[in-house]
Amino acid sequence: MAELARRNLRIMAPNGYPSLAAVLQRILDGDRHPELSSAFTDPLERDVVKTVLRYVPLAEAEDPRSR
Repeated sequence: MAELARRNLRIMAPNGYPSLAAVLQRILDGDRHPELSSAFTDPLERDVVKTVLRYVPLAEAEDPRSR
């Protein structure tokens, strides 16, 4: 699943969302700093990052491989 997400981020980056793709990549790599969203001026990008940060811990808790 993570590899599919990384592949999609590589597609997303050159198509208008390089900063968002970079931050989402950092999240995939384990960065969970709550201020990651503060770098964005676009409210949509900021909300995407906040939403991902909100749900990643829940997904990790449900994934038996994360234990």
